[in-house]
Order: sequence, then C-alpha cells, then structure tokens
Amino acid sequence: MKTLAGVVLMLVLSAHATATPLHDAAEEGNTAAIIDLLDAGADPNAKD
Repeated sequence: MKTLAGVVLMLVLSAHATATPLHDAAEEGNTAAIIDLLDAGADPNAKD
C-alpha cells in the first residue's frame, strides 16, 4: 500500500488493533507508508 488510500485504509484497520498505524507500517517494512504517516503527523513516540 503505497498510496494515500492505502494509508487511510491502514488507519481504519488499525483503529481496532493495539498497535499504531506507524508500528504496523514498520512491522511490514512499508517505507512509503511510514513516510506518509510521519508527513501526516503520526507520533513516532506513541505507545501501543
């Protein structure tokens, strides 16, 4: 998922999970999503 729609989908799916979308993207090795999430204001210091 390297598109904005992919990032939005990740946010929606992660709303019900214990990890943050940024953690999910990192776990998957999805560099594009990591960059998009950080650019959108994701907190890199957020706890699960």
